[in-house]
Amino acid sequence: AIGVLALAIFTLWELDQEEPVLNIRLLRDRNLTTGCLLMGATGGVLYGATALLPIFMQLLLGYTALTSGMAMTPRGIGSLLSMFMIGKLMKYGDPRVWMAGGFVLLAGTCYRLSHLSLEMTHASIGWTLVFNGLAMGFVFVPMTTMTMGTLKQNEIGQGTGIYSLLRNLGASIGISAMINYQARQVQTHQVALVAHVSAYDRGYRQWALQLARTLGHVGAELPAAYRQVMMQAELLSFNDCFRALAFVCCLALPCVALFRRGTAPATTHMME
Repeated sequence: AIGVLALAIFTLWELDQEEPVLNIRLLRDRNLTTGCLLMGATGGVLYGATALLPIFMQLLLGYTALTSGMAMTPRGIGSLLSMFMIGKLMKYGDPRVWMAGGFVLLAGTCYRLSHLSLEMTHASIGWTLVFNGLAMGFVFVPMTTMTMGTLKQNEIGQGTGIYSLLRNLGASIGISAMINYQARQVQTHQVALVAHVSAYDRGYRQWALQLARTLGHVGAELPAAYRQVMMQAELLSFNDCFRALAFVCCLALPCVALFRRGTAPATTHMME
């Protein structure tokens, strides 16, 4: 609440200044506004996924912090490759086409990550993370070029500031929203799964009987059932989160058409 109020006051203050610290009037430019909104959404997807995957690996797969970090390496490799590729590919087509392709690939990889299981290994999602990283490069580079392409040279610095601000806001919101959504979905799935832990459920009776025979005594099935319910509820909640991220990418895809073609700014400004 304090953040929203402070942002509103800041916006009104900056609009009232002749030489504002952050020239919010630049948002009249359609490309800048579209780019900032898409960057906020993309930042939320990027950082939301970055926050979720290591938690999933450590919580359910028993990975250490180092192992889960190493398992995320393929996405960095994909991003590195795409940065080399997209700079040359943009010479041969409309940047909006490459950006749209990036969003499609990003949505596809997020949807693929919504089928996680407790039996998966690093290798089983390695290629998915590579393509997820490739998608990020195909989105970020054309988006930055199109966002700044219609601004005047003396406006690029201010435009970049607003653009970076929306990226950071999107990242913060994405992480917070995904962690909150995951916690809520755990509770939802737990309620649904607990309904099957009953002597009237055929599947549960068979599982409990088999467990009792394995352990050699009756009464151990309830603690074991609770552990299984919690693990499965956690797993399903992570899958729900990645499905939601894929949906955000699908919503962002049509917005690519709102960009206008413009003259790309100088390379030095782009690097800054």
